[in-house]
Amino acid sequence: MDIKNLSAEEFISSLYIYNKERKRLTFFDLNAAQLDLLEVLQRSNRVIVPKARQLGISTLIRAYFFWKAYCAEHPRPYAVMSHTRASAEGLNKMDKVFYKNLPPKYRVPLGKLNTRHMVFKESGASMDIYTAGGRGGTRSFAAAAAHLSEFAFYPNQEETIAEVEATVGDGQIIIESTANVPGDKFHRLILDAQEGKNDWVVAFYGWDMKPEYRKKPPNKYRLSSEERKLRDTHDLDVEQLYWRKKKLATLGIEKFRREFPLTVEESFKASTVPYFDLEVLEWIEPIPLGTRAHRPIEKSNPQEEYVMGVDVSAGVGGDFSAVTILSLSTREPVYHFESNTISPSQLGDVIITLTGKYNSPLVLVEANGYGSTTLNQIERS
Repeated sequence: MDIKNLSAEEFISSLYIYNKERKRLTFFDLNAAQLDLLEVLQRSNRVIVPKARQLGISTLIRAYFFWKAYCAEHPRPYAVMSHTRASAEGLNKMDKVFYKNLPPKYRVPLGKLNTRHMVFKESGASMDIYTAGGRGGTRSFAAAAAHLSEFAFYPNQEETIAEVEATVGDGQIIIESTANVPGDKFHRLILDAQEGKNDWVVAFYGWDMKPEYRKKPPNKYRLSSEERKLRDTHDLDVEQLYWRKKKLATLGIEKFRREFPLTVEESFKASTVPYFDLEVLEWIEPIPLGTRAHRPIEKSNPQEEYVMGVDVSAGVGGDFSAVTILSLSTREPVYHFESNTISPSQLGDVIITLTGKYNSPLVLVEANGYGSTTLNQIERS
């Protein structure tokens, strides 16, 4: 039998992985989430995977890339990047486990094997690791296909994805991550994909896909109204809901939602501590204002009073600075500004210009971090 003639599922199922729960090597027994993702990977070239933890998503992607590199007939580089060096090397170690535990008759010779590279001698195909924002990161990035692991935690998501897209071209890019900051590049790629604005395919996997995430409740256990709603909406059983209850008692609602989201939307709600009740915010309808930095909604009324809220970022292509002006009489927005390239001091100049247009409104600026620079610029003007 030629192992290279096996299908992706057959090949991956023949690999050995280190099972953390059993603390030993076992055959790769693909779970439901992994099987579903494998099918998505074989039909889509741009795949973004928001996920709950411990579903084996990154393991499946490493096995998929190992299959591609092992069976390659040309010297194609398959790259993986992660947010820390330790994480990247952990993924590289996973690749080595796949190779070293192949039956000897199937173990094709390697041309190179070290902490950053695995090169198959005959084809020249390689599996290479990189660290986002660090030495050996995107500046030296070379790949025909790329796996970006824990992308939401990269120091500069905008620059990374731009350089990876330019390098990979029509090759495959797979992004997987738990959520980090609402409105970051990871989040916006997902939102645009859901609205059909880009070519990415979103493959979300929540905690309910792991069979082990369940716990038998006491005989007299009764579901709360929230649990009954979750049961009906997401088709959960009582053992899953009781497991959730116990996890919540340990982690708290915010951390639980971040680590173990049930939906894409829930994972990003959990990434910040909101002032307003999340259930109330769900009634808000977004207003499409285009993609320009300056986004007027209504003209200024000389008889009206306004208030302005300002959120400040570094302006280096990551998080966005935002300015929103509200009417005090209607409590509705009349102007919005958004940019992730404007510096904190330049933002101060924008605020001064807008105050002149909107009747010198009360201005509320976030003072943490870069906000002090913006405030200083306003005070000097």
